[in-house]
Amino acid sequence: MRTILFGGVNIDQCVMCTLQDANFLGYGCVLVDDCSATTSPDYCRQATLFNVKKCFGFVTGSAQIMAALRTL
Repeated sequence: MRTILFGGVNIDQCVMCTLQDANFLGYGCVLVDDCSATTSPDYCRQATLFNVKKCFGFVTGSAQIMAALRTL
């Protein structure tokens, strides 16, 4: 399986659209919550996190990713 980590600005727009496209192409998608932000109201960010968790992949933090990489 191919997995992509996602982060960036406008989590509810650019990041989410790119993550969805990758999901539709068969990639495993992981949204790095603390590496993402938006200028939209917080409810937009919360809705994006909910949708990713329920439909398109996983949500985690950078500390969890770094801890997992240290075990390799």
